[in-house]
Amino acid sequence: MVLRKQRIILMAASSVDGKITLPGAQKVKFSTSRDLEILKDIRGRVDCLIRGGETIRKNGSPGLTSKYLQNKRIENRKTRNPVNVVVTASLNFDFSKIDFFKSKEIKRIIFTIKKKNNKFLSEAKKYGEVIELEKNSNNLLDVDKIVKILTNKFGFENMLLEGGGELNFHFIEKNLVDELYLTICPYLIGGDSKSFVGGVGFPADKMKIMKLEKISRITSNEILLIYKIQKDKKIQSINKGNCWFIKNGK
Repeated sequence: MVLRKQRIILMAASSVDGKITLPGAQKVKFSTSRDLEILKDIRGRVDCLIRGGETIRKNGSPGLTSKYLQNKRIENRKTRNPVNVVVTASLNFDFSKIDFFKSKEIKRIIFTIKKKNNKFLSEAKKYGEVIELEKNSNNLLDVDKIVKILTNKFGFENMLLEGGGELNFHFIEKNLVDELYLTICPYLIGGDSKSFVGGVGFPADKMKIMKLEKISRITSNEILLIYKIQKDKKIQSINKGNCWFIKNGK
């Protein structure tokens, strides 16, 4: 088997304080039409986009690109839109009521945990290819395995991660993300609102180092930051009393 190399971009839009929901995990959309244009442009250039089950439940629209890039993809013998990949432990969806599953414009691949007598399995198979995987030691889907299947079975090389905070964290934790495209929107939310990277967080010596590649003003009040993840660098951290002092790694 020839092992392919993949490139994964994480794309998110957040408030200035890094939030992607309102307090109480209430859904919010605050990016502009220009930001959506950029998102569709990136979607048009990747083989698949990856989202989690909770994102599909709260924002159940299919991941489409622009009409112009759809035609370009067809010229290059690709699917009209990128393949939409869902990572869900439960398969617990109201399939008939979510636009994502009703859309005829996309091909879907659904990863889920292998369970006995999963009552949602037969219904899920009506809407896409379902791949069942054994859960890992943390009772979660192994994102490493998912990426290997997408690259080696389906031949995907360029992928776009549009996850919520939990899924994004697991991809970053496993060093699977290569670039971050982050739109900063002019709002402050605070409170228990969720950020675009959640999970248990990284201790001082495990934090991820990023290199700023580009800053673009996309509207008069929004900026797009493009970072590369420095996978080969390790944090230099010193604990003095109750405070960690952090330096960029070498």
